[in-house]
Amino acid sequence: MNAMKQFVSAFSFFVILFALTTSYGVQGWNDASRMAQIESIVEHGTLFIDDSSFYPRTLDKYFYRGHFYSDKPVILSFITSPFYFLLYKMGISFRTHSALVYYLLTLIMMGIPSAMAMAYLNYFLVVYLKASKLWGWLITLVVGSGTLVWPYSIVYNNHIVSGYLVFAAFITILINKEKLGNGSPIASSLLLSAAASMDITFFGLFPFVFIYFFRKSPRQATLFGLGYIPFALIYLTSNQILSGSFLPPAMNKNLWEYPGSIFNETNLSGLAFHESITGFFVYSANFIARIMFFSPILFFFVLAFQKSLLLSNFPYRTEYCFFLVFSFFYIFVYILSTTNFGGEAFGIRWFSSLVLVLSLPLGYYEKEILSSLFMKKIFYITSTLSIFLSFVGSTMPFKVNDLYFKNWAQFAFSNYIFGLLKIPDAKYQFLNAFRFTLAFFWVFILHYLIMKQIQNQKHVNIDK
Repeated sequence: MNAMKQFVSAFSFFVILFALTTSYGVQGWNDASRMAQIESIVEHGTLFIDDSSFYPRTLDKYFYRGHFYSDKPVILSFITSPFYFLLYKMGISFRTHSALVYYLLTLIMMGIPSAMAMAYLNYFLVVYLKASKLWGWLITLVVGSGTLVWPYSIVYNNHIVSGYLVFAAFITILINKEKLGNGSPIASSLLLSAAASMDITFFGLFPFVFIYFFRKSPRQATLFGLGYIPFALIYLTSNQILSGSFLPPAMNKNLWEYPGSIFNETNLSGLAFHESITGFFVYSANFIARIMFFSPILFFFVLAFQKSLLLSNFPYRTEYCFFLVFSFFYIFVYILSTTNFGGEAFGIRWFSSLVLVLSLPLGYYEKEILSSLFMKKIFYITSTLSIFLSFVGSTMPFKVNDLYFKNWAQFAFSNYIFGLLKIPDAKYQFLNAFRFTLAFFWVFILHYLIMKQIQNQKHVNIDK
């Protein structure tokens, strides 16, 4: 009962936080392309975006058989379209209430499911990893407001959606670890294939999980494979119909060869390449360092993972090993096939898909931190800095120029901290400043109060 109360409390907290900070209106090409796809489906009954009000506002579009299409995952737009359809029938459309529609769709598809994921994270930490309630709350707060989860739960994107789907699949596997029923492989395959249909790199997770189930039972592996088919077919079929290839549009350079296009094989994700070995290693170093810079709390993720994998009696070591190896593969693929760190976006936006699962070992690292005054202080400083940087990023996640080592500090403490006031429509400026200020103090006060209680603890009663 107490764990369920924490679940409800965590869910409510993050719903309010994300509702306070969800973006009003389209921020750039990425947003406009996605909204154009949804608008075209509902208002025009088509997938080409020529007649969308967002057509002039995006260059994230390709040309195929006489029409322009959004290059964004179509499955996410189909899932979102019923919500826009209801708004549209109520007289609330992109043309009449653009900011409100964007806000509501983003909160429904990003914010509320992310809040649910944070609540399940809290529940799993306390019930399955046997973390104390206070520690479970602290980790949930830091993961939800001190990583890429916050910035990408308040703008419309496919990365956080893939993230909470993969997290749900992973939790399903862990909870049903000792069972030999059919529910776990089928449910996890549906969730993982849905995530892959929105982020193609997650198709690379298939062999890892298939092998995992095969080691348990060939029957479970077969069920897992069969469960993958529906979303995989939808993904491949939609690509074939909309671009003439089973590959995603971003991997077909011919679709981008039209007047005014700025994309080609040098900057399209999936086709981009590094001109030299030196360039590859420099980009790799910047890529990894950038991930750590914008979420310093990841340092403790690494320590917690290390401990979990070294403990022979840790119940989920095999599952963590599989996902850790895949995470390295996932990051390597993006390093190899991109050159712009995710374009005009906060941090490495693709990495937001991995954060939730990678945070789980923190639930097993409580004793190491709470039994040492030094570690408590380091954790407090690191988590506070992470929350600050995440807050800064949440003001305008899709309005950042490419950043390297030399101008990261300028970004964090100059360009972005005033981003909450940079809204073209003056009537939203005060509201935006107020809601972000409220969210900022709300998160920091809660973080301070939890850490204060932890600092005052004289004994740590944890039996691992």
